[in-house]
Amino acid sequence: MKNLWHNIIPRHSGQRAVTGEKIFLGVIRPIPFDYFLEGGLIVLAFFMMVAKLNHLIEYLFFTLLIGWVVTGIRGGTFTLIKTPIDLPVFLFLCWILITLSVAHDPAYGLAEWRKTAAKVLMFYFVVNFVRNESQVHRIQVAFIAGVTTLSLIGIIQYGWEGGNILSKHWGADSLASSAQWFSTYLMMSFPFIWLGLQYEQGPWKKLLLRLAACLAPLALFLTHTRGAWVAVVAQGILGIICLSRWQRIVSVTIGLLCITILMGFLYSGVVGEQFSWNSLLSTSSLGTRIDMWSLGMVKILEHPWTGIGYGRDTIGKLHLMTEKGILIDHMHNIFLTTAIGVGLPGFFLFVWIFERLVKQCLTKWPGETTPYLRDLGYAVLLLIGGVMVRNLFDEMFQGTLIYLFWLLVGLYVGVRLHKSSQGKGVGERGIA
Repeated sequence: MKNLWHNIIPRHSGQRAVTGEKIFLGVIRPIPFDYFLEGGLIVLAFFMMVAKLNHLIEYLFFTLLIGWVVTGIRGGTFTLIKTPIDLPVFLFLCWILITLSVAHDPAYGLAEWRKTAAKVLMFYFVVNFVRNESQVHRIQVAFIAGVTTLSLIGIIQYGWEGGNILSKHWGADSLASSAQWFSTYLMMSFPFIWLGLQYEQGPWKKLLLRLAACLAPLALFLTHTRGAWVAVVAQGILGIICLSRWQRIVSVTIGLLCITILMGFLYSGVVGEQFSWNSLLSTSSLGTRIDMWSLGMVKILEHPWTGIGYGRDTIGKLHLMTEKGILIDHMHNIFLTTAIGVGLPGFFLFVWIFERLVKQCLTKWPGETTPYLRDLGYAVLLLIGGVMVRNLFDEMFQGTLIYLFWLLVGLYVGVRLHKSSQGKGVGERGIA
């Protein structure tokens, strides 16, 4: 055996023979820590929507975040990129702390502030870690794979438990905590499914995206959540505005054709006994929301500057009731809740964050030359628009959904800032 090694490895004068063990160990190279970070983001993107994994998802995120910070500091490479939302986010968080001194429940408000501050760290982590489009592709595919899996599970579960496709008694929720959350996740995925269908290569990826394009809309329909349907329509209108003239004509034609087929199917006598137009067009829930919003406006007028305290459930602690005797637990509108909680200054700061993100998607920067990056910006724009419309009727900007929102937004902002920093110095490094 020793002679064999001598034959394989020439022995030079003045050198000791290299053993097979040393050769084996020399071949093994340490895996860059960035691979673990990217793998962690891929896992998060896939499992983010599973309700029972919420705490594990948070633990994994903070493990990745701490690992990234410690590794960067030890290697002397830890820097932060300035982003367009640094100032509004900082001022919003500071304003919440200021209003805690007059809050109805300061302890609850502080706990909610910590959650908000922790969740926005996802954005800064992704922005500073994601540097190229290939990373975005991999994380995007993982997210779509998760959506496809949950859509399939939701459809099978709905049929297995005796759900009727045209019955509005209850909606599909898959592995999410409720149909409302599931429908919101699905709505958030549509722009990225559209993006993937245009740019992802490879037979397996294309098969995955085609499955997602078929299963996700059906699963959304089975959630029977009208607020999410309205948000998807808003995304469609916003998408049509962003398209060229001929693409608009084709999109509108296809959309009208699909709506006509759906309405004709629902109106047919075959499903007449199962489907109720009164149920679909009922305005009772909207009327209840309007009553709640009216009381909310009164609270804003009573506390216009500092609000009554930050947090979704603060209004519920006041035990307010509508004229119809309905107890208000929350306002079913994230913007109204923000104005009630931290006053009009906090409300405008909150809206400013979204305004800066939308401007980021619409403004062309130096170095932004690839069609994929341009369309990724459109996808994020549709995501933001859909989330804003969805939160006009419910308060869905909570929990792990915010982590997912900041993850998807951070993918675009991160790549764009890195490309721009290679152009004319936009997005320079340094703590904002």
